[in-house]
Amino acid sequence: MKNTTCLLILLMFTFGCERDLSGPTKDIDGLHIATEEDAFHIINRTDEELHLFLVEQGIAAVIEWAPYCMATGTVLQPAEEIRIAFDNIYGYKPDCAVIVHWWSCIEQDGVREPGPIRSIVLPTSSDS
Repeated sequence: MKNTTCLLILLMFTFGCERDLSGPTKDIDGLHIATEEDAFHIINRTDEELHLFLVEQGIAAVIEWAPYCMATGTVLQPAEEIRIAFDNIYGYKPDCAVIVHWWSCIEQDGVREPGPIRSIVLPTSSDS
């Protein structure tokens, strides 16, 4: 009985203390976002090209920006993935919240224009 109890305690300690060091993972409208220690790992699981703009939440209120459909910036093709280091996010500071904006482009009268903008706010710290 003593051996069984010790074994159960050891198993509970081993599996109970196992911790996933990555942060939250979100799947929204075909975009998969995993928070890592120092970056967001983003996968485009849609069949559309997606444009992304990431900005620190506090800075977002004081800047002017607009979605665009040029080949520059952060663009993910279908099934493509990218790792965006926190240091490369506009306005980043440690342990902040980041707004991830994304949109696809639609063709109207022969011109590519941004479609609806989707967004989510994510912490850069797994403690948040």
